Amino acid sequence: MVLKPEVFLSNIIHKKEITTGIFHIVIESPVLAQKVCPGQFVMIQTHDNTDPLLRRPFSLCGAEGNIVEILFQVRGKGTEAMSKWKSGQV
Repeated sequence: MVLKPEVFLSNIIHKKEITTGIFHIVIESPVLAQKVCPGQFVMIQTHDNTDPLLRRPFSLCGAEGNIVEILFQVRGKGTEAMSKWKSGQV
C-alpha cells in the first residue's frame, strides 16, 4: 500500500556528534511521531534552496511521544548541511 506523502515542519530539539562525522538528532514533530515506528524511513529536505535538490532518506532510530530520533553519518552535501543544524531550528 502506498501512502500519500505528507510534509511536516519540525523543530530540532537536540543534535549531538556521537563520534567523528556521526550525529544523533532529536526532532519534535508530534504528528510524524504518532504515525511512524523505528526502522521506517522519512525523507528530509536538508536546505531551503535547491542544492541539493532531492530530499534524503533516513531511517528512524526512535519515536516516542512528540519526538523522533535519527542517527546519520556525514556523507555528502545534504548530511553536511544537517551536521550544522542548531537546536531550535525548524
